Amino acid sequence: MNNKERKCQHCKAELINKRQSAKFCTDNCRTQYNNAIKKKNREATAAKRQAARSNKFDQSTFASYLIGECKRAGTTQVLEGIGLEGLKQLRDLVAKRTTYNGGEYRQYAISHIFPAFNPRSGSIGILCPENLVIASTEFNQKRGNKLPKEGAGKCIPIKSLKRKFNVGKRATKSEVLAKIKAAIGATVYNAFLKEYASKLGLTSRNKIKAKLAKHNIHYSKSATLEELQEAHSQAFGNDFKIGYSREATPIQYVLMEETNRLAPWSPFKLFVDFYTSDAYWSYHFRLVQQENIKEIQSYIFEQAFKHLHGDEYSLEYQGRSLISYFRLKSSINLLDEHSPFVLWLHSEGCYLSEEEQKQADLSPF
Repeated sequence: MNNKERKCQHCKAELINKRQSAKFCTDNCRTQYNNAIKKKNREATAAKRQAARSNKFDQSTFASYLIGECKRAGTTQVLEGIGLEGLKQLRDLVAKRTTYNGGEYRQYAISHIFPAFNPRSGSIGILCPENLVIASTEFNQKRGNKLPKEGAGKCIPIKSLKRKFNVGKRATKSEVLAKIKAAIGATVYNAFLKEYASKLGLTSRNKIKAKLAKHNIHYSKSATLEELQEAHSQAFGNDFKIGYSREATPIQYVLMEETNRLAPWSPFKLFVDFYTSDAYWSYHFRLVQQENIKEIQSYIFEQAFKHLHGDEYSLEYQGRSLISYFRLKSSINLLDEHSPFVLWLHSEGCYLSEEEQKQADLSPF
C-alpha cells in the first residue's frame, strides 16, 4: 500500500510523508477519533442499561398493576401528566399495599376516590396518588364505583379522552405497556427507571421464571403460575414461597399512614392516633359500653375511610357522639406528657362519674 492510498481514520485526508503505522494526520484527529469511539461506547452501554431497566419494569408488579388499571379504565390517559414525583409515589403506594398484605393475604386494596369507571359521571378517575387510598378490601368492594362528594378525587371527562391512548379488552401486554410509556412520557419514564429500576420487584410468575432460566430448567412460555410453581418444586423442592410469610398489617396502622398522607386534618385523626399509640393500652381508658368495643372501633375505621374517600361520614354512633364512648378513669396531671387523645378527653370533660367508677371493671377497658 503506498502513501496515496492511506487515509486518516478521522478526517479521511491522505497520509503523506507519514510512517507506515500512522493512522492519523494530526494529534487533534487522533484525539477527536478516540473521543468519538468513547462516546459511542458510552451510548451503547447506556442503551444496554436502559433496555435492562425497561425489561425489569415490564416484568414488575408495578407494571402489572398499571396494566390492570389501564385496562379497567379503557385508556392509559389516566396516567398522562403524572410527572416523576407522582409516578414514584404511585409505585411506593403499590409496594406498600403488598407489604400491608403480607404477601399471601388480600386484606387491602388500592381504592379509587373518584372511581375508575362510573357510567353516570361522564368522567373517569385518574391513576395518581391523590386519587387513591389503601383501604380494606371489604370496604373497597362495598363502596364499588360510588361517586364521592363534589370536588373529591381527581378525574378527566370521558369526552376529552384521546383515541391514541385507548386500550381494548383484548389488548396484549406489550401493546398496553407501549401506551403506558407514551402516556407517561419518555422523559419521565426514563428518569423514573434511572432512579427506581433497582426498587422494582418482579411478579411472582416472573420470579419463578427467572430462577428456572438461571438454572437452565425448561418451562413453557404459556405456563400458568401453578405450572411454574410445580416446575420449581420438582427442581428445588417444595420450599418456594410467594411474597412475604408474615401476617397482614393491622388495619389501624394502615389507616394511620393513609390519614397522614391524604388528610392530616381529618376529624378522625385523634381516634386513629389513639388506636395506634401506647395510650390504647393505657390504664386511663375504658369504653362506656364495654360490650361494644370491637363494634365501635370498626365503625370508627369505616367512617375514617369514608372521609378519606370524600364520602358522607358520621361522628356519631347509635345517636351519640363518638367521643362520648370514651372516658378517663381518673384526673390527669397536665404537667405530665399525654397523647393528643388524652388531652382531648380532658378538655371535653370525659371522665367516669363516681357511680361509673364504682361499677366499672378497672381493667384497661
